[in-house]
Amino acid sequence: MRYREVIIISALIILALVIRVYAFSISDNAWGADPDERIRVAVKWLTAEVSRPLFPGDLWLPLHYYMISLVVALFDNIPFTPRLMHLILAILTIPLFYKLIKMLFDEKTAVISTLFLIFYPIHVLCSVVTLSEGPFLFFLVGFLYLFFRYIEEKKLGFLALSFAFFLCLTMIRYESWLFVIIAPVLLFAEKKRKESLVFLYFAILFPVFWMRPDLDSYCRAIFMLDRPLASSFPEMKNHTYIPISIWGERSASWLN
Repeated sequence: MRYREVIIISALIILALVIRVYAFSISDNAWGADPDERIRVAVKWLTAEVSRPLFPGDLWLPLHYYMISLVVALFDNIPFTPRLMHLILAILTIPLFYKLIKMLFDEKTAVISTLFLIFYPIHVLCSVVTLSEGPFLFFLVGFLYLFFRYIEEKKLGFLALSFAFFLCLTMIRYESWLFVIIAPVLLFAEKKRKESLVFLYFAILFPVFWMRPDLDSYCRAIFMLDRPLASSFPEMKNHTYIPISIWGERSASWLN
């Protein structure tokens, strides 16, 4: 990394850190119900005394709950440590974002784009509350940067690292599942047919694993997110939990 780039990235990180630390110091986790609810679900899963299902949440993908559970188990400070984790991931997103934009465009575009991200109110918000959007953006930017580094430099190490970020993506928000198709298509377009097929094979494993229970029970890929469909099954309103063999229990309590 050149000296000039080190200076630019350092300045951007410091600017982002100042803004987000200030926002962290004057705010709490009470932005709607979702941030505190995610901590509550994660802690309830972590402290389960009888049987602990594989998936902590009822509707949403599990990685965010796992991350919150990990920092709570390590430091036992709620809600400070989960919020601090989101702050750290938000700061780490800044250099990755700069490197990605610079690689795809140029230095000037990268600086301007990163400044927009630094001052973007929603990203500042997601830096200081326990919403999944902050970690999602970190993994997304990391995946894209390493993926395009592989396309540019043809080093398999970058592809392997990009897939590690991609796996985290598929476990944190449903929007990431679009890349199950997009990434292999891009690899195929680069005449990386073997890599494309391998990437596709491993990329679909977690989405299939997650959708399997709903496919078994209702012939729908993600039944619990299809609320209009759920309302057409009045018998479901009397069910608190849907049994899912080795997957544990996925709550359907919002139907009550």
